[in-house]
Amino acid sequence: MCSTAGSGGQVGVRWGGAWLLALVSTVTLHGSRQALADFRHVGHVRHDPPSARWIGVSDRLGLAEVAVSGLPPDSEGVLVVESHLGGPMRIPLVPAPGWSDEPAGHTPALRARLSGLGASARWHVEWSGPGGAGRLGPFESIPAPDPAHRTPDWAKGMVWYQIMPERYRNGEPGNDPRHPDSKLLAWNSPWGRVSVDEVESAWAMAEAGEGNAGRVVSRSGAWSNVIFQRRFGGDLQGVIQRLDELHDLGVEGIYLTPIFRAPSLHKYDAADFRHIDDAFAGPPGAGTPRWHEPGETEDPATWTWTPADRWFVDQFLPAVHSRRMRLVLDGVWNHTGTRFWAFEDLVRSGSGSPFASWFDAVLASGRETVAGQRPFRPGQLIGWRGWDRRNGGLPAFRQIDGDLVPPVKRHVMAVTERWMRPRSADGTPVRGCDGWRLDVAPDLGLPFWRDWRAHVKAIDPEALLIGEIWFPARDYFAGAAFDGQMNYPVAEPVVRWLSDRRYAAGALATALGRAAVNHPATELVQFNLLDSHDTARLVTMIDRPAEAYDGAAARRGVFGRPGPEAYDRAVLGVAFLAAYQGSPMIYYGTEWGMHGGDDPDNRRPVPWPDAGPYDSPDASLMPQIRDRMRAWIRLRLDARLGPLLRFGLVQFFDSGNPDVLVFARRLDDRSVLVALNRGDTPLAIDPASLPADLRPPRDDRTIAPRDGRFWIAESPGAR
Repeated sequence: MCSTAGSGGQVGVRWGGAWLLALVSTVTLHGSRQALADFRHVGHVRHDPPSARWIGVSDRLGLAEVAVSGLPPDSEGVLVVESHLGGPMRIPLVPAPGWSDEPAGHTPALRARLSGLGASARWHVEWSGPGGAGRLGPFESIPAPDPAHRTPDWAKGMVWYQIMPERYRNGEPGNDPRHPDSKLLAWNSPWGRVSVDEVESAWAMAEAGEGNAGRVVSRSGAWSNVIFQRRFGGDLQGVIQRLDELHDLGVEGIYLTPIFRAPSLHKYDAADFRHIDDAFAGPPGAGTPRWHEPGETEDPATWTWTPADRWFVDQFLPAVHSRRMRLVLDGVWNHTGTRFWAFEDLVRSGSGSPFASWFDAVLASGRETVAGQRPFRPGQLIGWRGWDRRNGGLPAFRQIDGDLVPPVKRHVMAVTERWMRPRSADGTPVRGCDGWRLDVAPDLGLPFWRDWRAHVKAIDPEALLIGEIWFPARDYFAGAAFDGQMNYPVAEPVVRWLSDRRYAAGALATALGRAAVNHPATELVQFNLLDSHDTARLVTMIDRPAEAYDGAAARRGVFGRPGPEAYDRAVLGVAFLAAYQGSPMIYYGTEWGMHGGDDPDNRRPVPWPDAGPYDSPDASLMPQIRDRMRAWIRLRLDARLGPLLRFGLVQFFDSGNPDVLVFARRLDDRSVLVALNRGDTPLAIDPASLPADLRPPRDDRTIAPRDGRFWIAESPGAR
């Protein structure tokens, strides 16, 4: 559909471009004629003089936003861009959540978002309503944001895919891990059963005192934490084998969980940040543990390039970049594993170790004793602060006033540069990773993050920085630390709406509006996810609702494949990600219908057919789910619709039905209306709930059960 503001406040409408999955009989919805009240005035409000604010978003994209505040209630406004590329443009101002909304008790702003701007734009605002009429401007502004709010343009609105390499695909069996404290299994091994061989192996490790084996298996042989000892041989060679399939899905960027040397399957217990794990990128025969390289010290001049490092730099990175895809690595700068090279030296040498200051270590005075044992020798390590627990398996780096101690900070800075600006075999700097996702980001202070961000941006001003932060992270943006976050504040209410029929669409829209309070340049690069390696799988969360989003107690165990209704709603969740602002992120296997409870059940190997046969029909790919999700994801690549979904403003509407979420994306004088129906009956949009320029035609308003639709609108003269 297409619309443009006409004379006398009338709106001319031309329709076209509707798309849907199914049409069925109609049930009418009843809703308000206004947008959600949360984004309008509510009760008594304070009216400041009308004012307009220009918000630069991107000069390269010619992207900006205008927010108009202080208009009397029920006023309408139009942004008139006098010097837009292609000629003057009239854009309706709409109530929408956004950055720097007025304090409580003030009338919320009306907004419009622009693209295709030149070096500057001349514009003014016209408004009218029961309280009168007026004009603001003219003004002349540039689309460039202030430096603190600049985020990478290439990352705005792009589609991401998260991979845990050990569980994605085994592309090189010759480098499969062969650790003494882990168990290598065939890719198609039954997931939900513990074999006798696994139990015997765990008992043997317990007797030998290896790792945590003593607590992982009871003599009942029940399925338990022995799963954490399993290895399946997934590697980066396997990722390369599926890059074309990911490209076809619509993926534009890959986020890898840690790939540096570490004994665990997840690699958050680093042994050495300086080297890629041999089991992830090494040649045949490289799977035997090799935690450190001889002769290396904290001095980067001593660091070597192993065969796994060279393969990552010379083969993997070019394979990703040649497909015009981006790569984000996982940076874990807060803690290590007990096999970390500096920590091992501390264990050996105690107070004599040059790395004693790297950790919050407790060193013996010589008087401490343990019943039945000899006293500790003076200076011996007897305790440390761990991320997981006191004396735990994840020793935490020492901090002073929110900053890493200087030697650790220098090491992290050097490691960061190594993977952002690696060297070719002849010593020439080459293109490295395109950014970082930062693990447990709030566990490090802002003094460290400010310096680290400055270091990263000095290496590559266009590098993307995403913090793992589960709460609204506004204090970490605007140049303080990150460009965006793992957007759990969006994931939580969306998954709740998909799984809990008591949670209404209006409540979801309100929660989303409260989360969208950051500068537009930040909102557009947010990693918008629904599930990850830290939650149960999306379809399992929908099938087994819990009170909390990450309700591990209610969703821990081994679960079977849910029914078709849960999968319909999982597709609806991906449809939301594709249509909502920000950057959608898909957890590996979600598109193939993978299910599972919280860790470790959410980290199963992808059941590739060529790695079978499998023992259960549950362990199979679901191509029909991928096809449905692909149809939504690839909308961001559509020449006509893509810019709207990548850059457009969000406007919510009250459908009048708790099962139907309705919102629009607006950019310039174009818009797309999106309607998602989680209910089990067909429903139709009541046109009275929408402004005239977004009303679908009379015979084209139905949304199928557990399905979604969209309608495109633009002015008759749109380019």
